[in-house]
Amino acid sequence: MFNRKNDTDKTEEAAGKEAESAPEKAAEQPAGDAATLLAQLKTERANVEQLKGQLAQAQQEKESWMNKYYSSLADVSNLRKELQRDNELATKYAAEPFLKDLIPFMTSLDQAFRFEPSDDPKAKSWVKGIHLAYKQLLQALEKQGVEQIEPKPGDRFDSRYMEAMQTVEGDKPDTIVSVWMKGFSLKGRLIQPAAVVVMVPKAPAQPQEGEAAAAPAEEKKAEGTSRDETSEKTESNSKEENK
Repeated sequence: MFNRKNDTDKTEEAAGKEAESAPEKAAEQPAGDAATLLAQLKTERANVEQLKGQLAQAQQEKESWMNKYYSSLADVSNLRKELQRDNELATKYAAEPFLKDLIPFMTSLDQAFRFEPSDDPKAKSWVKGIHLAYKQLLQALEKQGVEQIEPKPGDRFDSRYMEAMQTVEGDKPDTIVSVWMKGFSLKGRLIQPAAVVVMVPKAPAQPQEGEAAAAPAEEKKAEGTSRDETSEKTESNSKEENK
């Protein structure tokens, strides 16, 4: 009985002590939790700021790579357009080298036609056949875009399609006097300009030696006469004032 009573007293004493210390523990626990929460909050904020910095850096890198991508894409697009344009021009003017090699032959024929014989009937028929073959050649070239530049005497000189091989003085400047060779163009591109003789303004007449020497003497004589007349007028005016 006595032992049981002692155990009960001890239990009650321990319970009383725990009840007394409970408010103190309850007061200490919220303070510890708040400090922990503040520390965690600071850590989270630091992590958020770090993530924001990483995100901003990633955005900058993304913009830099996107700019490089669009710049490279534009370069490739421009290169593709240039290659396409070059291919189109190469296809369009593919006959240019052949035409340049053919022009001297055609020019020689044109020069020969100027001195074709007209008295011999046999030669006349032969020349007529050459003219027909030459005409067929020109028709074939026209189908490929070849055009002849054939100015005539009296036409206006055009430096875009003509080349002045010689000049002659006359009353109608910038007009064609004669044509040496006709020109050729391929689909609007000049291959050979027409060679022409162009009229230029007449040069002003130069005075002869005697006239050139007499001119200063006449000028001096005129100056002396005007001075004498001026002095006579001055003397007559002074005499009238004295009277």
